[in-house]
Amino acid sequence: MLNYDHVHEGEESLVIFAIDEPQERRPVALRLTKNGESFAQELNLRDLVKLDANFVVPLTNVLDATADQDFAKELVLKRLEEYKYCYATPRASRNLHHALVHARIPGNIEKVSKPFFFTSSLAFKS
Repeated sequence: MLNYDHVHEGEESLVIFAIDEPQERRPVALRLTKNGESFAQELNLRDLVKLDANFVVPLTNVLDATADQDFAKELVLKRLEEYKYCYATPRASRNLHHALVHARIPGNIEKVSKPFFFTSSLAFKS
């Protein structure tokens, strides 16, 4: 059973923060998606490229309601049955927005490996 907080909803997916129960009660982030093709493509790409966990958040679990009846029942109980596929990852302590705002990265150019510059005509309305 999952207890969760809604974080972000897109046209094809939903991201929620949850507590993994009853195993270790770990905080996790779940990306639920409706699209089986993009789900399979993500898994194939991760397997093919062997992404480095230092740079890309690793998957801790993958769930498919078309193959896992327990997961399908859980989705129905949570009224999320339109999302058939799920990637689980460890939940970070903060998101990119939080890091940019609180670490003051835009104001500390040494923290950015490749600064991006643009002309004032792009930055400001006339």
